[in-house]
Amino acid sequence: MDDATKNELSEILPLIKFSCMDYEFVKIKKKFLFSLSESIQVLSLSNRMWKAHVIAFDGEDFIELVSNTEEEDFIELIYELVEQYALETQKADPEADLKEAIKKKFDEVFPRINFPKIHFKFFTKFFADKEFLFSHTQLCKALSKSIKNKLEEEKVYEMAEKEAIKKQQLTIDNNDLNDIIKAEMSEFLNDFLYYKMSFAFFIEFIVPKAFIFSELKLYHGLSNIAGNEDQEILFNTVFKLAEAEATKALSVNPYISVNKYIKRIFLEITRKIKFSQIKLEFMIENIGMFFFFCKILIEVLYLS
Repeated sequence: MDDATKNELSEILPLIKFSCMDYEFVKIKKKFLFSLSESIQVLSLSNRMWKAHVIAFDGEDFIELVSNTEEEDFIELIYELVEQYALETQKADPEADLKEAIKKKFDEVFPRINFPKIHFKFFTKFFADKEFLFSHTQLCKALSKSIKNKLEEEKVYEMAEKEAIKKQQLTIDNNDLNDIIKAEMSEFLNDFLYYKMSFAFFIEFIVPKAFIFSELKLYHGLSNIAGNEDQEILFNTVFKLAEAEATKALSVNPYISVNKYIKRIFLEITRKIKFSQIKLEFMIENIGMFFFFCKILIEVLYLS
């Protein structure tokens, strides 16, 4: 009966758009219609939804109260099928390495996994003993897109940066070492939610690697997460970064005006600095910076 049904549908199945079908519908269909490899492909094409997603704000961060996704269910099922497929491969070829066979099949599914629907906690728990499935880049890309709270966001970024630095230290070519770090992180750099990170973390881990980011992305990232108590550090950090950028630009073009370069950067960011939260003592101690800023402000007011 099963074989007759399969033969009857054999010409129709390739024409069906499984990407338009819900995951739960595809999941419960007769398994005899598909080989293991076909089941993996069909399920990976299906439309996977949230089952429930309830969040609450605890005063500092959003907390997931009840949350489950079909994407996580899909991961569990697809790994089970991939493992079965690899075991069958190994039966046919006893010399075949089981982990390599699993990874090879899983790599076909990887681009179709919707990682923004997967929780960091689920990911780290389920794949704890399956690290062989991912290259460093794949792992960082997956985790950077996953659903994370503030601490998890920082943890993943720190891990990604440390792995990039490790790769930099192992390199033996003549490329610029900073370029190696930047290239290694470029594939997933935009996937992080920087607004979730603390200002202290930003200063400790991101500012020292300023070369990874565009100037404005870095400055806006800093100003967006800085609290009232951080405004002095924000002002000081932005000024020093602007100075460093100007010095770098001067080494490329000796005719550039350092003051104009710093002014251009400051005009972009100073509107976000809360000067009312900066103490007079700090202004006096850093009179040079504030004198320079006042000159810029007077020029802007004069031209407006």
